[in-house]
Amino acid sequence: MQLATFQTEKTGDAVIVHVHGEIDLSNAAELSAAVTRTAATGQSPPERVWVDLREVSYFDSAGLNTLFALNENLRAAGRSLGVVAPQRHHARRVLDLVQADRVMPVTETIP
Repeated sequence: MQLATFQTEKTGDAVIVHVHGEIDLSNAAELSAAVTRTAATGQSPPERVWVDLREVSYFDSAGLNTLFALNENLRAAGRSLGVVAPQRHHARRVLDLVQADRVMPVTETIP
């Protein structure tokens, strides 16, 4: 059974990875692969990758660790990672708890 699905959308110089379902230790590597694959596509890689968590029903520390690792990898390549998670959403509470917005943009909607 697949816990999450990933859909990508290109908008200008950014790419959005829409995540639907659950992110935990069993599939955090799939999130990483989806974002990494997306960031490497095309002749000119996107400057920013957004991970849209609005349709995520479960998000734990494995997902959080994955986002931090992806952020570091993209920064090393001269690009950036942003996260979309509305206020009062459980994923946003996890992100706020560790002050993720200090190292990457965390917004309520896709810019």
